[in-house]
Amino acid sequence: MPLVLLLLSACHKKNQEIDYNTGISASQQYASARQMIDLLMNTYFKSITDSVLLTDFSSHIDGATVKYIDNLEQTITIDYALWGVSDGYGHYRAGMITAHAPGGFYDSLAVVNFDFENFRYDGDSVFVSGMTVKNLGRIDDENKAYSITASSITRFYTDTTGYTFNVDEIFRWEKDPSSIFHTPDERFMISGTINGYLAENNSYHALINESEPVSSEFSCSYAKLGPAVITFDVENYVVQVYFNPSDSCENRYHVMIGEDQYYFPFN
Repeated sequence: MPLVLLLLSACHKKNQEIDYNTGISASQQYASARQMIDLLMNTYFKSITDSVLLTDFSSHIDGATVKYIDNLEQTITIDYALWGVSDGYGHYRAGMITAHAPGGFYDSLAVVNFDFENFRYDGDSVFVSGMTVKNLGRIDDENKAYSITASSITRFYTDTTGYTFNVDEIFRWEKDPSSIFHTPDERFMISGTINGYLAENNSYHALINESEPVSSEFSCSYAKLGPAVITFDVENYVVQVYFNPSDSCENRYHVMIGEDQYYFPFN
């Protein structure tokens, strides 16, 4: 009898199917969050190294009217038309982002806090709490590292669904040494975590290891390299999200769950 029970148990496990729907949903939510954060950070870092903004205190960057206010608390406003404008990366943005730097944007250890007002991304309302960029200083003679944190970012789709996540990542800026201003030949090597919240009290945790960073480039709308490794509070499998190779810039990413592979577009 014990042998029969053992065989029945083995057959049951062999025929048992694993539902990967949660993993697919998490990978898609993560990729959407990844791209939005990368593109918003691109705009900010372009702003603080924009030759026109630093001389004229006003410029146009990624579809926004950007103004630099140099007073007791330095401020940069990134203002999009209320009806929405193209950001040049294939998305539409509306509303206002204000960056506050009490010690100045160019302090060696600057701490910059962000406010989002009536902000929309591709028509979806986005609410951001506790977003901060900290200059961590130089990692070599030319490049700096920054910590990017946000306690809560919620994106509501027009059908009233949406998602919420938080961010705790390091952006290592590989600066073009030929100019003090930004150029298309620059990128960020990103590591750290994004945690997102799924239905039924399940959460995902997306980790990018420093040894295998994700790359975000000024010249490409889509993330590269990786992987990001996603784990869950409830599910007992792991999801890996791979982005474009370094020599490619395509509107798709690659998801692996066990031996299964899936391809999805960013947009």
